[in-house]
Amino acid sequence: MGRPLLGAHVPGTEAARIIAALVQEGYLKQEIAAWLGHQRRELQFRRGAGVTWRTTLRLRVIQRRVCG
Repeated sequence: MGRPLLGAHVPGTEAARIIAALVQEGYLKQEIAAWLGHQRRELQFRRGAGVTWRTTLRLRVIQRRVCG
C-alpha cells in the first residue's frame, strides 16, 4: 500500500514541523507530550532523528483537533 507500518521509524521532519506549529500557536511542549501520552511530559526530538509512524499520525490528529 506504500505506507509504513505503525511502529516503523520515519524521518522526524513532519513531526518537528507539527510540534513547531503547535508551539507557535501557544501550546507548551509539556502539553503536547501529555497529549501523546508521554509519562515524563517532555519531548526529546533531535535534529535528524526519526520517530515512529504512529507518533507522526498522532501529531497530525492533535494538530487537527486543536488548530481546527
